[in-house]
Amino acid sequence: MNRRVIVQGSPFPIQYEHENGYELMDFAPDGEEVRYIVSKADCVLGQDGSLYADEFEVEASC
Repeated sequence: MNRRVIVQGSPFPIQYEHENGYELMDFAPDGEEVRYIVSKADCVLGQDGSLYADEFEVEASC
């Protein structure tokens, strides 16, 4: 398995893995850190070894 999750067509590296989900991180155009929380139950393993998810939560850092 690749250490990334494809969310709505964009790949995100897995920053942290929890018992029930993954934390993915990206940066907004203004440089603010944005975390995506993806449940393991919402992920599907693709033939390319990547996880795919359409359901996620966004958590912006302050």
